[in-house]
Amino acid sequence: MSENYFSTSFLERRAEKRCNEKWIEAKLADKSTLFLVLNKDLNLFSRENPQQPVYLSAADFKIHGIPFDSAILLGTEKNRAFFAADILDSSIAAAVEETKSAKFTDLKKTAALLAAKESALLAFARAMVYWHSRQRFCGTCGSRTISKEAGNLLQCVNKNCSQSHFPRTDPAIIVLVSDGERCLLGSQPPWPENMFSTIAGFVEPGESLEQAVKREVQEETNIEVSDIKYISSQPWPFPSSLMLGFSAKAVSDNININDNELEEARWFSRQEIAAKLAEGSLKLPSRFSIAYRLIETWFDDGEMENLKNIFNSIT
Repeated sequence: MSENYFSTSFLERRAEKRCNEKWIEAKLADKSTLFLVLNKDLNLFSRENPQQPVYLSAADFKIHGIPFDSAILLGTEKNRAFFAADILDSSIAAAVEETKSAKFTDLKKTAALLAAKESALLAFARAMVYWHSRQRFCGTCGSRTISKEAGNLLQCVNKNCSQSHFPRTDPAIIVLVSDGERCLLGSQPPWPENMFSTIAGFVEPGESLEQAVKREVQEETNIEVSDIKYISSQPWPFPSSLMLGFSAKAVSDNININDNELEEARWFSRQEIAAKLAEGSLKLPSRFSIAYRLIETWFDDGEMENLKNIFNSIT
């Protein structure tokens, strides 16, 4: 199976260089280095072409007075370094938009239209900036934190504490439940009308991934599952999760909404999915999501035209 969207496997993370101040300084000044800047969790895109990300250079940082110590090393590709940075000053953010003919925009709106590598870079930058913005104070003593190791560590300034804080990723399971001929999909209240997706939820402390799958499916739909199999994973930067994808076999079929997470849950056959997509009465998750990949994998195991062809024929 090919990698899911938002994977940064093409990057060398260069952990061994994060404490090498001379190497970091050289990369920050290098003309080939690209800076992915954000403002209020929004990435920078061209106004003329909203599908084109806009990168800054070291010269741009100097022109706009953006502090280099705010830069977070993401990694390198063929010796070109990539850094992320959060522009906290609204006047600087506005000036960047003006001089670059760009606009800070929600990545969700354009992710599916980007090349896989670019979407991964932007998502990685977003996740790191989000973590920085929510870790400005030590969770142990409440003192201020400062950036270390090229932004990949935040350290408490209180000498009596000096707690080190590392980037956080929240594990969440997402599962395609099937009885063979049908799959189980749910709809949440905030979603667009007729949109359905796979069952998902966060892993709780003291819980294995398999236990989380069983619990979440039972809590949300009352369905009991077995034969749980890991499929693949996806970094999900909205805001900072790691989606762990599974398939599972249903051993019951009586749906009952046990909590307030879902508005509706239903069994769908492959034929019903194809028909409802064609008539516009069903919406599936974005094609860059692991939820879609799980549905697609199950659907394509049946004796029908694959889901991608069906989608392409109606869009």
